[in-house]
Amino acid sequence: MILQLWPGTSENRCQNSVVSSSSGERVHEPTGRTVALNVARERKDLHLNYEELAARLAENGHPIAALALSRIERFQRRVDVDDLVALAAALGVSPLTLLLPPARNPEVNAATGTPDDVIAAELWAWARDSTSLDALQRLRYWTRIAHSRDKELSETEAVLASDQIAEFESFRKVMSDSRRALAIEAAEARERVMHLEKLTGKRIEMQEGNPRKMVEQDLRNPDA
Repeated sequence: MILQLWPGTSENRCQNSVVSSSSGERVHEPTGRTVALNVARERKDLHLNYEELAARLAENGHPIAALALSRIERFQRRVDVDDLVALAAALGVSPLTLLLPPARNPEVNAATGTPDDVIAAELWAWARDSTSLDALQRLRYWTRIAHSRDKELSETEAVLASDQIAEFESFRKVMSDSRRALAIEAAEARERVMHLEKLTGKRIEMQEGNPRKMVEQDLRNPDA
């Protein structure tokens, strides 16, 4: 029996990593389970059965039997790095798509050995070398994102307020959709900034006229 597919705390991870399935096999730790869930999702999206996916893998020179594929998805067989790359190639996706949880899920932390508060978007940024998992570096990352999205949102609103696009209804709709998306992303970034400010006791300010330069403020000792 699997207690939790998407563990949120290190305590849950420790408990879940020793839970056994009905067949007595050891259940994977968070990243292993994430891979299994992603393989199942991608396979089903392509409407492939196990035999068809196994045939693709064999054709590519890395055979994994249909039964083994079933066991992967049931958390009863580990996926090593060679399996991961071969599965990604057979499914037509990036290895990161199988390795990490969906980026748009802000509640999920499904990576083994990472800080408990790290969300999926941060895992993707880390995987792409846009930030480390250090809390202060993540604060810097989200401060940049929030600043960028706020600027783009302001520019988009200025365009929408212009009389020049009033007659172009299709363009206005595109810009309105873009404004909504930017507003959501800006709000999400600001929420992460507030969380990480509380966690680190720091605030990062973007320097006016030089957005690449950041000024760090100690919230616990503002006079320092």
